[in-house]
Amino acid sequence: MTDSKAMMAMFDAFDNANQGLAVWDEQDNLIGFNSIYRGIFKSNMLIEPRIGVNFSRAYEEASKKPKFQLSPENIKQRFAIRDQARKDKKPIENESQLENGVWLNVRETASNDGHMITVITDVTDSKSSAEMQTRLSNAIDSIPSHVMFWDKDENLIKANELAINENLRDGIKLNEGMSYAEFLTSQFAQKLYSVPKDFSVEKFVEKRLKERAELKSKSTKVRYRNGKTVIRTENKLDDGGILTILNDVTELEDKEVQ
Repeated sequence: MTDSKAMMAMFDAFDNANQGLAVWDEQDNLIGFNSIYRGIFKSNMLIEPRIGVNFSRAYEEASKKPKFQLSPENIKQRFAIRDQARKDKKPIENESQLENGVWLNVRETASNDGHMITVITDVTDSKSSAEMQTRLSNAIDSIPSHVMFWDKDENLIKANELAINENLRDGIKLNEGMSYAEFLTSQFAQKLYSVPKDFSVEKFVEKRLKERAELKSKSTKVRYRNGKTVIRTENKLDDGGILTILNDVTELEDKEVQ
């Protein structure tokens, strides 16, 4: 395969991966790019990329456009990344958000002779997903109830701050990946419940695991040894996991007794 055919094959492969690819020589002149890079370059620089264009002069030309979106800080950072990549001979990545809300990941990798390979990926969707996950996590932490997510294998995926802190006060450390059997056994080890003399923790844990394997949705009143009463609600999720929510109803119980 000739060098030109190999270059075209590489550009086609990056097009198929939906990533922009550009190759710059040691003087920072553009010597090749794929169609995805062309689209990203034109959208953000507001000029057509062309073979032979210098990286620095391209930014000078683009910055004169009234609708140019990149801030001086962003441009300065782009140049600093390229200089560092050429100096260290190690790939450097940077993510930045444009004014139109698009997030771009730029990866710069220098060759030993000073050439620069630029790979640009639109990561807007993944950033939005990560932001939604953060919002969801914050919302779960703000719920005034114990919230615990267990996967289909009965291992803890997430617990909110209230569940973590109150279990820690009871002497139980909630760790991501711990099994439900381990969690339940720890509760009995800390003597959180009143149990008869012939009570078997192992048999009870086995019974609970069987119940959870068969449940769809269930609410149960649970009383602790210290007088606290909670309503435990368990819901089977579509992926086979279980969402557990504990609501403290001790005050309500006390009022009913009075």
